[in-house]
Amino acid sequence: MGKKSIEFVDDDDRPCVLTDKDYNQVEKYYSALLDLYSKQGVDMKEVIGELLEILTAADKGDRATVLNVTQYPEDVAQRFN
Repeated sequence: MGKKSIEFVDDDDRPCVLTDKDYNQVEKYYSALLDLYSKQGVDMKEVIGELLEILTAADKGDRATVLNVTQYPEDVAQRFN
């Protein structure tokens, strides 16, 4: 199976790629967010806000923001307490 990646173009028309490692990081963050919502009753508006921030950055090809926002999935609960 080939390497999974999505190519984006940033504001300067440079390619911006999310790699397998990036996907794994984002997936862990999503999982942490959903776990927080289902088990700790965090307001869904806050969860959606986080997801929108990630998706908007990805849509713009802003890999740095995607990776920065999702950097510490293990600490996501602290951001909502």
